[in-house]
Amino acid sequence: VLAAASEARADWKVAADVLQKWVDRNPGSAAARFRLARALFFQDPAKQAAAAQGHLEEARKLDAKLEPPLVTMGKFW
Repeated sequence: VLAAASEARADWKVAADVLQKWVDRNPGSAAARFRLARALFFQDPAKQAAAAQGHLEEARKLDAKLEPPLVTMGKFW
């Protein structure tokens, strides 16, 4: 709930912190990795793009129905 509220307010730092904890507890969650990637990217695109892409790549390995990571990154921009 805190992650969703933070995402809705565009409080990307808090969202990334909460989502990182979710990923740490459940590394097999494609949804958690996808949302963490988005939060990291929007927190600071220049500094976090590589980390965001890494999480998107892991999410795609877990759920092949997700778009390719570079497509998603392009949509983030």
